[in-house]
Amino acid sequence: MASIRLERQRGHAAEPANDPRAGAEGEGDSPGMYPLQASRSYPREQWYVAAYRNELPAGKPLGREIFGEPVVLFRSDSGEAAALSGLCVHRFMPLAGGQVTGGKLVCPYHGYAYGADGQCVHIPTGGKPSPHAKLRHYPVIEDGPFIWIWPGTAEKAANTPLPDLRDIGLSGDGEGWRVDTAERLDLDARPALLVDNLFDLSHIAFIHLQSLPGAEGLALIPPVFDRTDVRFRVGRTLPGFVAEPDTAIARTMPLIAGRPVFVSLHTDFYSPAMINSSGPWAYELVDGNQPGAPIAKINFVHIVTPKNETATHYFNVVSRDFDLDDEDISAQLVAQTDRVRKEDAVWIAQIEKYADRLDVRKEISTKADEGALKVRRVLQALIEAEEA
Repeated sequence: MASIRLERQRGHAAEPANDPRAGAEGEGDSPGMYPLQASRSYPREQWYVAAYRNELPAGKPLGREIFGEPVVLFRSDSGEAAALSGLCVHRFMPLAGGQVTGGKLVCPYHGYAYGADGQCVHIPTGGKPSPHAKLRHYPVIEDGPFIWIWPGTAEKAANTPLPDLRDIGLSGDGEGWRVDTAERLDLDARPALLVDNLFDLSHIAFIHLQSLPGAEGLALIPPVFDRTDVRFRVGRTLPGFVAEPDTAIARTMPLIAGRPVFVSLHTDFYSPAMINSSGPWAYELVDGNQPGAPIAKINFVHIVTPKNETATHYFNVVSRDFDLDDEDISAQLVAQTDRVRKEDAVWIAQIEKYADRLDVRKEISTKADEGALKVRRVLQALIEAEEA
């Protein structure tokens, strides 16, 4: 279950409830409705992004902690990415400090060498390696700009597709799209807090007032909820929107500058690993307030990978389907998303300090929180399906 096809999990995940107050004081389910508890922090039987593909050149291993476990990635002689548990079987030295020689991962401490399947194939001091001298091997797929890893039960990976990201240019060859990678952040907070933030527009007027000028009123627009086989959407529309000349949106989306268009602003949950914030999608305006032919699309794609119970690898890419060779637009968009994400990271980390002490039943929610509450329930359903 890599996407929102919840029915493919064991058990059946219920449709998120319509009551926007769920989770408020005296309302909704048990505290488990929102997985603040570190012991149930995030769904594990999913595809997650371990790294950008360009982070893993040939000949150099890359270490990464995922779900609290040390993982090492490297490329075999064929150039394919491999992911293994990150500590040598001999004396538990982190293998990320080693080297790749002849397509084998070599431990920096005593030179034990491992194949892409995790089996130790050479011990410099002699002797045939035991069949038990084997590291855990993680299923890996390279697609789009990402190296995906399956941290759950390996047997389930083969029957679970990656999230379908073709509509934002991140699956397959991405033809017709420009994709730029932003900085990976080490977020000092659990993944569920980041997801909560991404579906919350009401904080924009406070945390991002300088970075996103003019966006502070978005939370006042009633959201529309939509669900397909591949994603759950919280959307808002702006018929007749005009990007005034010399504003940030006019500079990064020149095709819509100075004329009324139909704008769709939405946040899409593709999987626990992948959330897209459109930035925006613009259409011709027809019949006064209806969308016509598409003009241009920008996506700020947030990639969520659990580092451990209270920390997250926060990747981000920006994709667009216009002016693909314009480096200035790319630079502006990447700078914007890096600035906004760093602002969020500071404040989300403040909540994490107290997360294990909180009782979600005493949390107050309002109509503006409806989208985030629905996604909380999606996450809870995935966790419960894994525990069934």
